[in-house]
Amino acid sequence: MLIPVEYWNGKNSLELEYPWIVPEAIQTLIYFLKPDHEVLEYGSGGSTLFFARRVKHVTSIDNSEVWAADVMKAAANKGLTNITMHVAPTTNACPKLTGQKFDVVLIDCCEIDRRTVLRTSLELTHPGSLIVIDNYDAVYCYGIDEILKDYSNQHNFDDLHWWPAGKGTKVVYV
Repeated sequence: MLIPVEYWNGKNSLELEYPWIVPEAIQTLIYFLKPDHEVLEYGSGGSTLFFARRVKHVTSIDNSEVWAADVMKAAANKGLTNITMHVAPTTNACPKLTGQKFDVVLIDCCEIDRRTVLRTSLELTHPGSLIVIDNYDAVYCYGIDEILKDYSNQHNFDDLHWWPAGKGTKVVYV
C-alpha cells in the first residue's frame, strides 16, 4: 500500500481520504470492509471519506461543529451522500444509537471519553465486527485492556511515528 508523504503529518486528510491510523490497520480495514457494512466512527476526517467510499453507510460523531461541517462539505464535493454526522462536544452529548448494529467501529476522538465509547461500541456491534482504537496506549485510553480482556483476537499495530501519543492502533475482532 502506497501512503503519500502528506499522510504522515496528518494534514490534507480530507483530500487523501485515509484514516490517520497506523498503515497496517488501514490495510486490515481495506481487506475487512464490505459494501453492505455499517460503520460507526468517533472522530471524523479522512476516515469518514475512506469508509464512505467502501461501505453502505457511515455514522460519524465528532466533537467539533466546525470540523464536522468541513468533513461534510468535503464529502458533498466528492459526491459522498452515505454519511450521517452528529456533533457531540462531550461524551454525555453522544447520540444514543440503541437498536443499531455496526460492522466496524473506529475510535479516534477528542473530548469524548474513549473508554466510555468503547463500552458502548461493544453493545453496538455483533459477532464478527471489528473495533479499531487509535493511540490505544495513550493516557486517555488507560483501562481499555481491562474492558477488552475477554476478547482474544486483538492485534496491536505499533509504529514509532505514533509514539509517545499512544504507540499505534489496536484492532479487536468482536
